[in-house]
Amino acid sequence: MKKLFASLVVVCMLASGTLVFAAEDVVVDADMVIEHEAQGDVMPISEVETEEPAADAETTENAEATEDTEAVEEVEATEETTAEEAEKVEETEETAEVVIDTAAMVKNAFVLDGAKIELAEGMGTLIEKDGVVFVPARAALEAAGYQVSWSDAEQMVMGANQTTGAMFIMQLGNTLLFYLDTEGVEGKITMEAAPFKNEVEWRTYVPLSDFAKVLGYKVGFDAENATINLSK
Repeated sequence: MKKLFASLVVVCMLASGTLVFAAEDVVVDADMVIEHEAQGDVMPISEVETEEPAADAETTENAEATEDTEAVEEVEATEETTAEEAEKVEETEETAEVVIDTAAMVKNAFVLDGAKIELAEGMGTLIEKDGVVFVPARAALEAAGYQVSWSDAEQMVMGANQTTGAMFIMQLGNTLLFYLDTEGVEGKITMEAAPFKNEVEWRTYVPLSDFAKVLGYKVGFDAENATINLSK
């Protein structure tokens, strides 16, 4: 499965370069002709004792039903509006820009789901480059429960989570990131910057915000402790 997904992505990247409720009107016919035979003659309607037309009762019932329907629709519309407003608030919170003090941030550690992850010596550090915060791919991925593999020929980093089935692949110098989510749905995103390799450390670095997004994490910054927080 993993080989198939990786092969498919590699081919894509290399070949394309882009790695009423409808209520019916009720018409009540109130014109009624009532004829009674009385000794062979037709009794004038004015002389006939008539009861209250049943149509009036139907009209009342229909009017009440219409009012009930309108009330239900109004409640449903209010609930939909409230839900939409809540979604907009949530989207605003999610898309709100997180300000990271790159000069003060702790570079050898970050917080993942409340647990502090310290980067061992030689495993890289958090760095800022051209306004983008990068994280060493292997250290961060392994902390998130992913197995990491590297293709030297294609200059690609691949990660796979054996528990959730999620996978992703990215290539040095390419801003496209291809992924397979936990539901088995394939997709891709364009990262704000391309992954690169630190030739001194021999470590691959990926943009923190895009990396977190694909793995299902939100990025936060604890200004008091100067640490980057990743949480679901």
